[in-house]
Amino acid sequence: MMLLTLGLLEAYDAEDPVPVLMTASSWHPRREHPYTWLARRLVQAAPLPGRPAGVRPRHGDPAGDRGDMCC
Repeated sequence: MMLLTLGLLEAYDAEDPVPVLMTASSWHPRREHPYTWLARRLVQAAPLPGRPAGVRPRHGDPAGDRGDMCC
């Protein structure tokens, strides 16, 4: 997975989505929707400007609705 991520980063263009390597070890499928988990992990790893660190994203957050994230 690391080599795939590095390969995607080498071919990165400013118009492309940014590849991010994440492990699923902290995801609990019975407690959290995968999009909610992914959004939470992304915010923890790199908080967005204007969104306070620690704000828990919701499934259906506009970022996910735009198709900006894929998993």
